Amino acid sequence: MDIKVLIESLKTCRKIFVSEKDFQFALAWEIQKNIPQAEVRMEYCPADVDESMHVDILVKDNGLWFPIELKYMTLGCNVVVNEERYILKNQGAQDIRRYDFLKDIMRVEKLISSGGPFSKGFAVLLTNDPTYWKTSNASNTCDAAFRINEGAKISGVLNWDERTGIGTKKGREEPIVLNGSYDMYWEDFSFINDKRWGRFRYLSAEVLAH
Repeated sequence: MDIKVLIESLKTCRKIFVSEKDFQFALAWEIQKNIPQAEVRMEYCPADVDESMHVDILVKDNGLWFPIELKYMTLGCNVVVNEERYILKNQGAQDIRRYDFLKDIMRVEKLISSGGPFSKGFAVLLTNDPTYWKTSNASNTCDAAFRINEGAKISGVLNWDERTGIGTKKGREEPIVLNGSYDMYWEDFSFINDKRWGRFRYLSAEVLAH
């Protein structure tokens, strides 16, 4: 299973999504179309591994299970695409959203390392916010360890900077601990217009057993 092939197929019919749930459903539908023999589940709970966890998409194919976690992080816009109006929220809080994406990778690693039918998995981030893929000139930010800009290499134990406020990391105090190493390579998804929010790009991390 190749997540990039599936996303490339999806972008031929969709340029933008109403919400993260819309993105999840569209990708699940695309997977079913491209792999018709597969069983595709949404919000799957791997109770034998962690009953508190819910995986955005689980693909079962030929005895192998592929968990997929998705994030859709947006800049605000109000635009008509293919005769449909899309009003996206300006989500902001890029620091905690970077943390959340890396936590998705850690969650998928947990499933893959549990053995059983889990073969490999994926974490995918789709955004029209260039803050995520562009390299920051600031090196002393509170979320420096979580930067996922183009060309970044992510591995090991990742922590908030010690100066990070309690409010910022509330509910996200624990470090991100990754067994694998991940290179951040961004791909173009769609181009709506030349405004700051008009370009969508995606980042995908393939998680293998270690």
